Amino acid sequence: MIELENVFNVVWRTCWQSSALFVMIAIFVFVARNRIAPKWKFLLWGLVLCRLAMVVTPPSPMSGFNLLAFNSPQASRSDDAMGNENAAEVAVTVQEDSTDRASEIPSKRNVEPSWKPIAAVGEAKGAGADPQSTVEDLAAPAPRRSWAKPWILSVWLAGFCSAIAYLITAQLRLWKQINECCAAMDERLLSTLNSLSADFKIHRTPKLLISPRMTSPYTCGIRRPTIVMPEYAIATLSNAELRCVLAHELAHINRRDVLIQWCAMAVSSLYWFHPAAWLATFQMRRCREGACDELVLQRLGESRREYGQALLQMAGHLNAPTLVPGLCGLFGSRQPIRERIQRVSDFRQMSPLANGLAITATLLIIAIGLTDATPQSLAQESSISKTGNTSIAAKAAKDQTLAGKCVRANDQSPVAGAKVVLYEMRGLLEEVTRVAETTSDEEGKFDFKNLRPMSEHHFDKQQYAMIAYADGLGQPFVNPIS
Repeated sequence: MIELENVFNVVWRTCWQSSALFVMIAIFVFVARNRIAPKWKFLLWGLVLCRLAMVVTPPSPMSGFNLLAFNSPQASRSDDAMGNENAAEVAVTVQEDSTDRASEIPSKRNVEPSWKPIAAVGEAKGAGADPQSTVEDLAAPAPRRSWAKPWILSVWLAGFCSAIAYLITAQLRLWKQINECCAAMDERLLSTLNSLSADFKIHRTPKLLISPRMTSPYTCGIRRPTIVMPEYAIATLSNAELRCVLAHELAHINRRDVLIQWCAMAVSSLYWFHPAAWLATFQMRRCREGACDELVLQRLGESRREYGQALLQMAGHLNAPTLVPGLCGLFGSRQPIRERIQRVSDFRQMSPLANGLAITATLLIIAIGLTDATPQSLAQESSISKTGNTSIAAKAAKDQTLAGKCVRANDQSPVAGAKVVLYEMRGLLEEVTRVAETTSDEEGKFDFKNLRPMSEHHFDKQQYAMIAYADGLGQPFVNPIS
């Protein structure tokens, strides 16, 4: 079972890494300004939502997060020891194999043991208890302070339900507006729509509806796209201007903008508390309209004047639709109309060099920001495996020793012949696996060598736990190491 704290840790890592990616993209877009096309800016802002949706990203040596030291093994912390006259205590330290054995045994002055008796979880087990019977108990280590509180989940759930309720209400209002529309019967409009659909390589001509409301044209529907035109636009715009408006709506269909907006709003609802999610969605809507404007001008050729006039005519008399996940309109964002008109009048095709640089920058940002830091163990395996020396690679992958001493809790005297079983807990689910077994010597000392290094990295999480048994001491004790 996944612990609540593990889920919160992954969400926290996702949020701060997506924030770092957002800042990286914002700096690049600010520096590039008009040197890259809006379609590339749209893609870049979409990477922020992709990072949020992925939750866990693959590690890479190119990741920018390798610069942050979040992968160092952490020494275990524990609660106060639970005294028992007939109990065995397992004190553990972690160090490299090259460390002197004498330094492996901690003293009571500087080490707080993290063991707890199995009897605290269930019934006391005798000296002959099977270690495998206590595997499930390892999933519940000694209590510790945690910031992952149940009320945080309740707050998130309330915000998520509110966001979903808003989206459902907006979608119901949209369906109500569509039911008020009537099918277009004007042969001029239908003929123009059919020819433009062929130009945009849309095999199935979308349905055209006429709305009595004073709202700007918009497109809705995923499987069966529909274009809604207001009566005002049909009555006042010229044939050339109507052609530009229809082309803009077809550009939304060609780009699958309605589907993309549904996905963006779904991610933003999940991360309703995260500003980067909503800011990235807002920037995507702005860049989406610019990308559609450019696509229209590319397909229609010299129609900048008519297109600009159509934008001005409708911006002064029609209202922009409210934010609805299943709708993309001619004025789908609050972008100033003057800025759009200026970009339309100054439109020119991007050179192959500019597009090549945009592609290169996008791939570089993906490699740096859409990957995660490489765990220490995987980094060693990757770097050494390039040499082809498998023995060295194996040694680097298993270069850690767990060593300790079994003593009595009442007088700290060593316990010889204690049976110590080592388990490992790997991955986000912390699956428990039996690794090795040893016996303490006359001084109560024991060790486990050539172990995989511990890691708190969510992609390659590695932790250990030990159980100690000794004849005549009654209860076994578990020592979780994290």
